[in-house]
Amino acid sequence: MQESFQEKRRASALRSHPTRILRAIAFLVVVGVCGAVIQSFRQTAGPVRLEGSRAQSSSSSTPTPAPWASPSPGYAPLDPKADKLDALVFESFTASGKKGVELQAQGSSGRETERRFLDSVKARIPFMSQGRQQYLDIVADHAQHVASRPSALFQGHVKLKTDDGLVLETDELFYDGYDARVQSEHRVTFSRKDISGEGLGMLYEGSSDAIEFFKNVKIHLRDPDDPPADIEANAGCLSRAQNALFLDGSVRVKQGENRVKSGTLQLYFDDNHAIHRALFRDGFELVANGDTGPLGFSFPRANGRKTISGRRLELSFGSSRQVEEVAAGPEAVMIVEPGPQDLPERRDIRGEYLVFKFDENGRLREYLAQFGAVVRFIPTSGVGATRSISADDLAATMDPVSGEAENITFTGNVVFDRREQRGKGAKAAFSEKTARMVVSGGASLDDTVTRVSLLASTIDIDTRAGSFRAWGGVRHTQKGGIPGSPFGGAGSDLLATSRQVIYDAALKKTQYIERVILRAGQDELRAQAIETVETPSGPRITADTDVEIAIAGMGPESRLEARAAKMTYTPQDRKFGFTGSALVRQKDFETKAPEILVALGPQGGFEVRSLEAKGGPVSLRSSERNAEGLHLMFTPGDGRVALEGAPVKLEVDGRRVQGKAITFFTTGDRIEVVGEEGRTETVLQRKVKKP
Repeated sequence: MQESFQEKRRASALRSHPTRILRAIAFLVVVGVCGAVIQSFRQTAGPVRLEGSRAQSSSSSTPTPAPWASPSPGYAPLDPKADKLDALVFESFTASGKKGVELQAQGSSGRETERRFLDSVKARIPFMSQGRQQYLDIVADHAQHVASRPSALFQGHVKLKTDDGLVLETDELFYDGYDARVQSEHRVTFSRKDISGEGLGMLYEGSSDAIEFFKNVKIHLRDPDDPPADIEANAGCLSRAQNALFLDGSVRVKQGENRVKSGTLQLYFDDNHAIHRALFRDGFELVANGDTGPLGFSFPRANGRKTISGRRLELSFGSSRQVEEVAAGPEAVMIVEPGPQDLPERRDIRGEYLVFKFDENGRLREYLAQFGAVVRFIPTSGVGATRSISADDLAATMDPVSGEAENITFTGNVVFDRREQRGKGAKAAFSEKTARMVVSGGASLDDTVTRVSLLASTIDIDTRAGSFRAWGGVRHTQKGGIPGSPFGGAGSDLLATSRQVIYDAALKKTQYIERVILRAGQDELRAQAIETVETPSGPRITADTDVEIAIAGMGPESRLEARAAKMTYTPQDRKFGFTGSALVRQKDFETKAPEILVALGPQGGFEVRSLEAKGGPVSLRSSERNAEGLHLMFTPGDGRVALEGAPVKLEVDGRRVQGKAITFFTTGDRIEVVGEEGRTETVLQRKVKKP
């Protein structure tokens, strides 16, 4: 045990920081006055006064036992040459004349130059601590004292007490001033104000200026404001040189419902005997069931259980004795479970190192995860999806009042997962309050359910709902297209490029903004803004500003081209609506009007069932015919064109006619003109040109 602790003391300085439940252990440092006691004995010089009353000597010839053999309680060895005194007072003085050690006994037997056996012993020993003189008092049933060495063995109800209230008790305590050693092989208990403890066996060596407790170390802390705390360990060592307490082997700390366990615990004290650093090593686990306030700090939403584990946990305190920083790692993990009033989800934070920083009131204000950081949000109610964000490093700033992360910055190889969604980027910023994450630096997002792939400079993702906004060189791909879409053949991917895209998961609405090009197979739609809304019948599509559309259809005969200020497509009736200087062209038929409606045939192909132009002046061009009117109805199936207006004007082969309505067929030469009275007044028919 001694060698293991000395190896620890020779090890290089450790890194990191402490907590408040351990703060009271600082009082243990006063046990180090034993070192000052030894120094007091070693430095004693000058005159010594010995007073006493002589008693009858025994004539027994029993031999003197070996040095430090334990006599029967209350009896000294029978030595005919021994001096016996009914009472003894021993005093020593320093070279300057100051009183040193005082020793009193009610009975004494022995030789002045050898050992003396004392009964009902009291000793008062001065020592210097923190620049002022203090006193140490020891009482015992018996003692064996050798003034020449100097050394003493106190036995039977040994009690050591200091001026500032430290009390140490044991059955036997051996002091050797020559080797600067104080030792006990028995159970040792100690107490001072709000701290008490015990251990089996104790050793103090002046060369190392450290007190070691050999086995079964137990420490009890009492705090008027918090539940009491208990610490247990296999062994312990208090180093006055390092102003530190080392606990080794199966260390366990318990305070109410909170507990910590580790392989070792190291506590470092400041000049006022308060802990400024605590270090759990060789594997640890901290479990806080509920509020962590008694530990001296508060984690976010501190109503549920929190578990921190890893290879090492370090805590540091500021000048106000509040915890400033908690550092865990390597292989650090923190699990925060929800309390009764919290959002029903568990949070896991992992990293090679986790660092938590607190404000002056012990509330979490910032935490860091370094080298392989991962944050997971796991629903506990069975509703919602598990979300995770990973990166090389993360840094989070907290709202100390609500305990929510105002902003978490992820840096390097950022990956976001939410059941069917996976996003990547070089950097990301996440707000726990809004559950939004902004990914930048070559950001991407893939959705395996909707079969959507997104690339952009920056993507803003709602990690709860699955909605997102992306901007900067956006490429949005719908693999296999949108079911029921009028664009592309069966199975064609739908690719949209734009400066910005916004997706509302609840409404299943996608908005493409600025310089939008939407392609599917050989079909293409261009506009300044395009919006799609998914419905059971297919997507409802709206395009705005500088709309251009080109649909290849089933071949050159069915190819459709159009231009307009706005466009709508309604999947229920499979109808396009073009408004604002609309133009529609199919094969050699072209019409212009303020509004043009194009109705398609059933799904599975692209067939224009009808075309209707209205809303103002309507013009058309078909082969060698040009016409003007107010309303146009065209059915490509039979080639019938019906034009109405007041009047309708038609020019064909250089001839002009007009009437209330004009009807003709694109595949024939017959033209019917209806006059103002509603009668057919003119029928024009020309000879069909043979090929």
